[in-house]
Amino acid sequence: MADIRSIFLVISYIGASNEGQRTSGMGVKILVLSVGKERQRPIREAVEDYLRRARPTFECDWIEVRQHRASSESEAQRARDEEGERLLQRVPAGFRTIALDERGRMLDSPAFSTHLDNQRVASRSGVAFLIGGAFGHSAQLLQNVDEKLSLSPLTLPHSLALVVLAEQIYRAKTLIRGEPYHKM
Repeated sequence: MADIRSIFLVISYIGASNEGQRTSGMGVKILVLSVGKERQRPIREAVEDYLRRARPTFECDWIEVRQHRASSESEAQRARDEEGERLLQRVPAGFRTIALDERGRMLDSPAFSTHLDNQRVASRSGVAFLIGGAFGHSAQLLQNVDEKLSLSPLTLPHSLALVVLAEQIYRAKTLIRGEPYHKM
């Protein structure tokens, strides 16, 4: 016998499909774009595992763009500009762009889940999360994104930001589906 939560999820999904939403088995497409190649195997494995586990609610991909090497502050601006261009070039047309930045809006896990769920039922093609390089995002990128979010008031190493974002995407999936992963 199905429990009431399962029935509600099926009805919600059918309702979204009947409103012209996605009818395939996958949810909204989420693209995580980061600067630089993650070399630490445990970090790579954690990010890939969380993004894999977020299916089928979210169809997740992770793309790394080339990092610009800079050895001085004057080269740092050039690095930000070039990396920002590379990130934006990889965003598919129609995707909502969200830059992760310590000055962005902070959401708790349930609010982040609701935010992603709203994207899932909206008519957007997908969501692209942009994680900058060692020097952060360029002013031009920050002006051209749809939204800025912060994972923490602390400045996080890029590797940690990747893991935190991937885990929060997975956690959002469990909240949306009513799975017991998230504890209050």
